[in-house]
Amino acid sequence: TRSAHWRSPTEREVKVVSERLVSFVQRAIMAIRYRVEPVGESARLVLQSELVTNEQLPDPGRDPRVAAVLERPLEPVEQDCRDMRLALLHQTRHSGIRVASAADHTIEAPQGVPVSVESEISPEWGRVTVTAALKPGQKLRLVKFLSYGWSSERSVPALRDQVAAGLTGAMHTGWEGLLADQRQYLDDFWDRADVEVEGDEELQQAVRFALFHVLQAGARGEERPIA
Repeated sequence: TRSAHWRSPTEREVKVVSERLVSFVQRAIMAIRYRVEPVGESARLVLQSELVTNEQLPDPGRDPRVAAVLERPLEPVEQDCRDMRLALLHQTRHSGIRVASAADHTIEAPQGVPVSVESEISPEWGRVTVTAALKPGQKLRLVKFLSYGWSSERSVPALRDQVAAGLTGAMHTGWEGLLADQRQYLDDFWDRADVEVEGDEELQQAVRFALFHVLQAGARGEERPIA
């Protein structure tokens, strides 16, 4: 969870709270919830949610570790946009691995507040733009559900169906359902895996931090965990 109180160059102020999770329970599912609230005076808010491939990155300078990074490594295969659902499917240029991603959204605004939604798609990016005029204290909530998958063997329709099914399942579970599943999974993990160190709080934190990284690396490794 991250919170920010931001003042624009025109002296308008907004509060933004973002919450993010990568599901340990549902395969290849992520979700982000944004809550935006004007402060002091009314404001017209515009939220943009995107899927982007081959994003332009900053100049890496002389760092030798990034010398071999490919320029625009993903080639478009297909894209789709329906209502607030975006889908992109690409293929790596040399290895031929197909990579699919999809996103869908839910929006919650105060009663009586009109909300405008516009969706766009291109071979390398998709965007959903949400616009609403809010008074101080009113909140605009947007939840973004994402599904992703990859394969060097499965067909384009199979990969497309995989991410679509995963996204539909996440939407059915909903944000609160994903949070509840995440809490239960982590409760079970710490009940079985926690190591308690007495008398040294910093060492205790370090041990638990390392255990959590082990969990993240292997929980959805699908027999291919990070070393």
